[in-house]
Amino acid sequence: EIARALCETGRWERALAALAGLAPPQVDSPEAQYWKVRCYNRLALAAYLQLFAVDPDSDRAHQVLGDMAQARDQDSKAIEEYQQALARRPTLPNLYYQIGHLEWKSYHTKEAREQFQAELAMNPRHTGALFDMGSTYLQEHHADKALVYLQRVCDLDSKYPDVHDFMGIAFSQLHRYVEAVRELKIAVPGDKDGSVHYQLARVYTAMGKPAEAKQEIALSDQIRVATHRANEGRV
Repeated sequence: EIARALCETGRWERALAALAGLAPPQVDSPEAQYWKVRCYNRLALAAYLQLFAVDPDSDRAHQVLGDMAQARDQDSKAIEEYQQALARRPTLPNLYYQIGHLEWKSYHTKEAREQFQAELAMNPRHTGALFDMGSTYLQEHHADKALVYLQRVCDLDSKYPDVHDFMGIAFSQLHRYVEAVRELKIAVPGDKDGSVHYQLARVYTAMGKPAEAKQEIALSDQIRVATHRANEGRV
C-alpha cells in the first residue's frame, strides 16, 4: 500500500525501494510485480525524455529511436536510425549486428554479411554476429563456410540457442552423418516444434537406418501435435 501511494504521487524510485522491502512471500506476488512494472516504465519514460531534451540528434537518441522502430517491426525505419547513430559514433557496439540482423530478415544476404563483418571487426567474440553469419551460408548450402562460424559460436557458448541444431544440419549437408547425429542429439532437449527430431530422421534415412528414422518421425509428430494444441489453448 505504501508503494502504491508513492506511485500515485509520482515518487517512483521511493516506490521501488518500498517494494524491495517486502517479505519473501509477497515480493513475487502479481500485485508487487505490477507496481514494479509501473515504476520501471515511468522511470524509463523520464530517462528517454531527458535524453531527447539534452540532444535529440545524438547517437544514443537515434539508437533509442531505432530500438523503438524495431519493436514495432518497422525494420526500414530501424535501420535508418541505427545508421544515423553510427554516422555520429562509428564505434557503437552491437549496432552493425542489429542492422545486419534486420537485413538478414529481409534476405538481403550481401548487405547482412557486410554488417556482421563490421561488428566482428570490433568484437570477434560477438556470438550473435557469428551465428547469423553462419546462418547465411547454411541457407545457401555452403555448409563448410557455415561450420567455420558456427563452431566459433559453440566454442564461445556451447548453449547458444540453435547452434547444435544448425551444426547438425551443416554436417548433414556435407554427408558427415555421424557428426550430424552427435550435434542433433545435443539439440534434442530444446526441440520445441519437432524440427530437431525431423532432421535426425532425415540423417538416419541417409545412413540407411529406417527403424531409427521412423522413431524420430514419430517423436517429431508427437511434439508438433502437442505444440499445436498448446497454441490453440493460448488462443
